[in-house]
Amino acid sequence: MYPKSISRFLICCLISGIFVMSCQRNTSQISKRTISFDAGWLFHKGSAEGAQQMDFADSGWRSLDLPHDWGIEDLPGQNGATVNGPFSRDAIGKMRTGYTTGGTGLYRKHFTVDPRDAGKTAYIQFDGVYMIADVW
Repeated sequence: MYPKSISRFLICCLISGIFVMSCQRNTSQISKRTISFDAGWLFHKGSAEGAQQMDFADSGWRSLDLPHDWGIEDLPGQNGATVNGPFSRDAIGKMRTGYTTGGTGLYRKHFTVDPRDAGKTAYIQFDGVYMIADVW
């Protein structure tokens, strides 16, 4: 197991990202462009040792687009059956959390920055990250 901060890699129940690139061409001019960053994410429910590393093997992770709410989705179990659905009477938060099981969810996205944007400042805005989130 790795440190708690890493296990909270991207704890998300509802996440929507927008990639905003601010480009400073000289001291008097700043141009800005917004690019949707919602498509092409990978998801894993649970923790994964070393997932914050760029070369982490994530080929077994599920592909999805944002927004995504893993906290209430029905994940398929064996033979297509739902495993507890998103709810459990044994949920730690009980009624306060709507009996959702919660836990850790990891999201990864692979992308390449255009060489023309080298040295420029980029921001990623997440609209709707639930509770605790760490971003690498």
